[in-house]
Amino acid sequence: MEPAVTLRVHDDYSILSMIETGLGISILPELVLRKTNYEVAILPIEPAVTRKIGLVMKEKQSLPIACKHFIAFLMNSSASLP
Repeated sequence: MEPAVTLRVHDDYSILSMIETGLGISILPELVLRKTNYEVAILPIEPAVTRKIGLVMKEKQSLPIACKHFIAFLMNSSASLP
């Protein structure tokens, strides 16, 4: 079964506005939906959908110190992420 796609929008908040006015449905990341003020139904997907997020950088030696600390934080925190 193929969905009848008539509109494509890339901005998350435009998508939420369209859903709120009854123009369809969408699958959006939880991060976008956490603090939404839109009057939309948010339903979980079963089974849960996951995605990988990567980190891209130039050589680590030339990065600003803030970037190095952020990378260290990510590496130390990655084990506790779902």
